Amino acid sequence: MRTRHSKGTKASHPSATTPVPAAPPVIPSAQPQLPLHSTDANYRLICNDVAEHLSKNFRFKLQVVFIVLLGLLGLTASVGGIVGYSIAAAVSKERQHFEDEVRRNIATTKQSMKEQITSEFNKDNVKTTLQSVASSEASQLVNRSIAPAIADFEKRIQENKTALDKQLADFKSTIELSGKNVSTDVDSLRAELLRLRTRNDITALADKAIANFDVASYRLLDAIAEKNPESDERVAAVSELYRVYAAYIFEQSSRAGTLHLNAAAINPNKKDEQDLDLDELLPLISTTNNQIERIRIAELIETKAKPGSYHTAKAIADILKHETNLGVFKVLGATLATIVNHRDADGKLDCRALLKWWDANEDMIKREDHTPLSTSPPQQP
Repeated sequence: MRTRHSKGTKASHPSATTPVPAAPPVIPSAQPQLPLHSTDANYRLICNDVAEHLSKNFRFKLQVVFIVLLGLLGLTASVGGIVGYSIAAAVSKERQHFEDEVRRNIATTKQSMKEQITSEFNKDNVKTTLQSVASSEASQLVNRSIAPAIADFEKRIQENKTALDKQLADFKSTIELSGKNVSTDVDSLRAELLRLRTRNDITALADKAIANFDVASYRLLDAIAEKNPESDERVAAVSELYRVYAAYIFEQSSRAGTLHLNAAAINPNKKDEQDLDLDELLPLISTTNNQIERIRIAELIETKAKPGSYHTAKAIADILKHETNLGVFKVLGATLATIVNHRDADGKLDCRALLKWWDANEDMIKREDHTPLSTSPPQQP
């Protein structure tokens, strides 16, 4: 290890042949002692020594040159940027000023030209010239553009008129055909409505004959069924007559239901309707307006009538000749047929054939009656 000495101090080297005893180990101090002030002699020596080494170091020289160049470049860029920015700002300002000046000049020129043109067109000679040119060019303009357009328009009008005439003719033909079809349809509809109305009227007659026991409705329905044997009206009437027959002939239950007469109101001495006699029941059937009650009275008469009794048959026949209740006809007609021992052959609900036979055979029934009179014959109204 080589020991650094101060300037001017020579190091003593041992001889190559003479052995040198080993030097004691040098213990380095914990921190080198640097000069504390520039007046110190060691300070100058150290500075000179550092300068000498740096001047001989090529790498240091390159670093110094690079730093100097870099500083020059930065200074140049800064100066150039400042100058360039100033120049660019000045140029931009001048250009804006120039553009504004040009716009003002153009606007002034346009306004001046407009006023000049207006002034020129207001002069009499210019107006005369324009009018002359306009009048001469107008006819040419019409001939070049307007006249062909007018001719084309007239041609299209004529074509449209022809097409319209054809459409009107077709429409008229369609209307006439539709009118004929409508007339036919109306006639058919009218006939159909008349048929439906007649059918409804026939149905209404049957409803009234069943619900109200109305003899007049039944007889009108029967008259319709007997005329016009091939008409739809007759077919409808026959169909409704079957419905009426089903309600009166084929129905086994009594139309009077569970109705019971007030015997005490008829005869204070009797409490039950079964205690009433024929001479009390026969006049009663013609005095009440309750149709169900009249049917019940007829049923009681049927239970008390005696076969072969002329007086009872006479009273019942007189009642039936003025009867308006089909329910009463059903009960008393069967009672009269049983008394005189004659069955009605035509099957009419109003017993017309039975009453006709009675008129022809009344005297015979009277002569053959040998039953004792248990009661006097009722007085008919």
